[in-house]
Formats: sequence, structure tokens, C-alpha cells
Amino acid sequence: MILQKEREIVAEAGRELLSSGLTVATGGNLCLCNRRQGLVAITPSGMDYRKLKPADICVLNLKGRRVDGRRVPSTETPMHLCVLRARPEFNALVHSHSPYCTAFSILKQPIPAAHYLIPLMGNLIPVAPYATYGTEAMGPAALKAMEESRVVLLPYHGLIAGGATLDQAMNLSRIAEYIAQSYYLARTLGKVRLLPLRELDNLRDQFSRYGQVRRARKPR
Repeated sequence: MILQKEREIVAEAGRELLSSGLTVATGGNLCLCNRRQGLVAITPSGMDYRKLKPADICVLNLKGRRVDGRRVPSTETPMHLCVLRARPEFNALVHSHSPYCTAFSILKQPIPAAHYLIPLMGNLIPVAPYATYGTEAMGPAALKAMEESRVVLLPYHGLIAGGATLDQAMNLSRIAEYIAQSYYLARTLGKVRLLPLRELDNLRDQFSRYGQVRRARKPR
């Protein structure tokens, strides 16, 4: 099977998208690109995530030609391919319909620097220009808004997040939803004071040292 490993990862991530509350029913879609082979594994259109098997995941090249798989690929494949072609640092994209992010997308309101995790994505979570779902116009619209961000709101629709891995893109989707919920709750309690730009730079520097980061050994 072509891209068997990638198809297994995408099928499992689809189930996680549903179980984690980032979408409902068959909404949303996700993909994983093998840059070396120039191929993309992407979820099929309208199929129950709980029943997805690796063979159900579609394989396309970056121009959109089907290479393997008998299912019809996601209707939003053009958006995924457009972003993947223009942003080589992204090997994976997750499009979710999470409630709080979707609420802000309906209002066409970006989510500003109201939380210390925002710098993981950019200086804010921007909103893309509106485009009808499943059309070629969605790709350039999302791409324009993602110039300085890894996450963008799609008006009246949801969210798309890009990452070097599918795990990273999923994590950014979850974090974005958490931030959107926290920001919403804070706004109901009072006036929100945003983090200044210089502090966002400080936070990015802190994140560069977060976790089990390998550090060069000091010479003896």
C-alpha cells in the first residue's frame, strides 16, 4: 500500500479529531504529506471517522492527481494542497470545527494575544477572507491569513492548523480551541488586557527552551 504509514497515522488522527471534540459527525479533514515522495495522504469525503481504515485514506500528488485509494478525497483537498505547496515547513494540516474557534470565526474576530500560548502560533489567530467551502478560493484565502501564523480561522466554518508533523498540527488545534474558550470566558468577566508585542517575543524565546530540548554539551 502506498504511504501505508502515513495513511495509518491519518486514520488514527481522524478518530482523535472526533473523540477530542474538535469536530462533529464527518466535519473537518486532515492530511499528512510525504515530502520526499511528493505525495499526500488525506481523509476521504463524508466518511465516519470511527470507521476509517488506512485503505480509506486517499493518496494524491501535490497537484491533486489521485495516486492510490478508491475513496473520493475531502472536498477541501484544494485548500490543503494550496497551503502545502506554498508552505514547505508544513507537512500536515488539520481542519477542525471546534466550537469556540468556530464561534469567533462566525463573528470574523481574530483571537488576540490574550494568553501566553498564542506565540506558539503567531502574534494572534487571524481570520481568513471568506470563501465557499470546498472551492479553489479557500486555499489562497487561508494562505493569505497564514502568512505570519500557523493557525487561521475560516469565516463561518472553523479552523485550520499547520505543523511539521500531524501530532504538532493536532496539538495546535487543541491549544487554539483552549485559548478561544479562555478568551471567551475572560470577556464575559471583564475587559481583557492583551500581552504586549515585546512580551510575545520573550515568550517565544522561553518556548524555544521548553521540554526535553537537546542542548550542546559544554566543553570540559
